[in-house]
Amino acid sequence: MASTATVTVGTPEAVVERLGSAFPGVEAEVLPSGWIRVRIDRERLADFARFVRDELGFDYLSNLSAVDRQAEGFEVVLHLVSIGAGHQMAVYTRCPRDDARVPSVTPIWPTANWHEREAWDLMGVRFEGHPDLRRILLKENWVGHPLRKDYIDRRLPRQRQTRESYRPDRVNTTTFDVGDAPAGADGQASGPVRRVLEVPDAYTPRSGVVVNMGPQHPSTHGVLRVLAEIDGERILKCEADIGFLHRCFEKIAEGLPFPSVIPYTDRTDYLAGMTNELAYCLAVEQLFGIEVPERASAIRVLMAELQRIASHLLWFGTFSLDLGAVTPFLYAWREREKLLDIFETISGARMMYHYVRIGGVRNDLPAGVDRQIRAFLDSFDANLDEFHALLTGNPIFQARTRNVAILSKEDAIAYGASGPTLRGSGVAYDLRKAHPYCGYERYDFAVPVGETGDVLDRYNVRMEEMRQSARIARQALEGLPEGDFMGKVPRRWKAPAADAYSRVEGPRGEVGVYVVGDGQNERPWRVHWRAPSFVHLQLLPVLGTGLLVADVVAVIGSIDIVLGEVDR
Repeated sequence: MASTATVTVGTPEAVVERLGSAFPGVEAEVLPSGWIRVRIDRERLADFARFVRDELGFDYLSNLSAVDRQAEGFEVVLHLVSIGAGHQMAVYTRCPRDDARVPSVTPIWPTANWHEREAWDLMGVRFEGHPDLRRILLKENWVGHPLRKDYIDRRLPRQRQTRESYRPDRVNTTTFDVGDAPAGADGQASGPVRRVLEVPDAYTPRSGVVVNMGPQHPSTHGVLRVLAEIDGERILKCEADIGFLHRCFEKIAEGLPFPSVIPYTDRTDYLAGMTNELAYCLAVEQLFGIEVPERASAIRVLMAELQRIASHLLWFGTFSLDLGAVTPFLYAWREREKLLDIFETISGARMMYHYVRIGGVRNDLPAGVDRQIRAFLDSFDANLDEFHALLTGNPIFQARTRNVAILSKEDAIAYGASGPTLRGSGVAYDLRKAHPYCGYERYDFAVPVGETGDVLDRYNVRMEEMRQSARIARQALEGLPEGDFMGKVPRRWKAPAADAYSRVEGPRGEVGVYVVGDGQNERPWRVHWRAPSFVHLQLLPVLGTGLLVADVVAVIGSIDIVLGEVDR
């Protein structure tokens, strides 16, 4: 549960002062961006985390990732937010290579559960005190941890890498404690092997029958496996099993020049390519200190809001299909096709755009596309009213969504919910308002919120968000400044020895990109993608327990996941 402590400090400088008093010797400073940067020993991390949550109001864990610093060991990075005060803090702690352990912060921020499992799975950092530290994206008999810098060096030649890395002969169905995990042939710990269906410790039925929903199921919107224990139609317990679509995006990014990573971001959340490109480019621009022209920023806002509408339209159509209504899907698809025509006119593509570039956008808006956009916006409010008339007031739809899967404010914050999922629980937190980027502070729009946090509230928030996005898009188009659409970028992309973290408000919630440079190469040393769908799937056991099997379909639809960004 999230702390209910009130924020007792008013400025980032006051936060640093409090930290210095409570933890003598801690390295803390306020960066020009306003972020608070803290370096602390791993032995004090657990006490530090509890202090900043309870005493300083950092109730929201945005991201947790790990970086392989080679001879310097591993660095675990936490990005924290105080929703009430608006402060942002980056916390760094290190552990040696031969003793890659840090305390788990899952008891403090429950959303850290899957973040820590991912860092263990791909980097090999063990989180002591974690309730269930096992692989999450890779198969449990995978050897080693692929994001370690020495992983490729210890493997066979590249042409045999994939075939040899997966070793069926190394399957071990015994459950090990985290500290006793067996070592692989390459000297890296292969991890605590805990096979969900074979080892009772991982999933112990109480009185029902364990059934699988997916991984190939029309209502899971991709290759998601839901493991549910049921008693008749009632769900006693459920959990999500992911990783079926893992494409090694973060590993691939380490081998490419900074600009060449952009097309891969389109393929994470493939329904919000413009948003993903923007999130990555903002992080790289922050890392290199690149300034973006005002015209380019306005075009970015325009494209991001049209992308939000297109994504929400697809969600509306598929959500209605999930609940048995076919007609709304056809109406939503009609409007989405108009937006895809606009995207194609501007970028040349209907889905994988590669339009937002580091420093601006690839090309200016083509002549005449403004009329095309205005024609869509002029009719959209009436079409949105038509959607409501088709579905929202339907008594069957109301029965399927009202007071179903209620998510409290406290749980929403504790589990790292964002976007419509967080705002549906009554938390008026939107990155475009709280931490504006691309000039969002100059736009006039409302932040819709729910009241009870049920499926219906999350539905209503998204529906109203489409109206507000159309409002922002109109302002961006009418106030489009003159000037360049591309800023000055370096001829060589030699990255500074620094890091940067960008946060943008995507259709599904907060998209975070953590980029690290090494000061020597033209490639990122580390890229980590904070995907809202990945974070929100942790809510499935919280929301699904006690519901009917059919309600799970409504729950998954209400958090609007895309498996491409879950698995990356």
